[in-house]
Amino acid sequence: MDGERRSSAPANGQTVHWVIALFLGVIAACLVMRLDGGWLPEARAQTTRVGARGIFALTGQLGPRTHGLFMVDVDAGNVWCYEYSREMGKLRLVAARSFLHDRYLEEFNVAPPTPSEVAELVKRMRRRQTDADTKGGMGQDE
Repeated sequence: MDGERRSSAPANGQTVHWVIALFLGVIAACLVMRLDGGWLPEARAQTTRVGARGIFALTGQLGPRTHGLFMVDVDAGNVWCYEYSREMGKLRLVAARSFLHDRYLEEFNVAPPTPSEVAELVKRMRRRQTDADTKGGMGQDE
């Protein structure tokens, strides 16, 4: 009887291996079909970028069910966004802004640590490093 029990154990183990192999095969087939654009639907809100001279167009998702076309004119320093309405089949301008002067702002609507706080931390770190170097390479604790 002990011999029979031992021989039945590997058969159960082989069945589990065959089930795992079958599931892995199904998963692999699904992945291949998705890459080829087969059974599974294509991912939505893929970002695409197109540009000529200083104007670039990017697509993206604005909300859960809305998509947009983002335009950037790097020469004029403008950015604007159109929302695509599937029901109307039209684009609607939803936002526009010039960023010419934005680049001169150093701290506006920033979360801590602010750039000035980071600069202060770097100064302190460099001061400690300089002090450690002047002590002949000894650690900060000494």
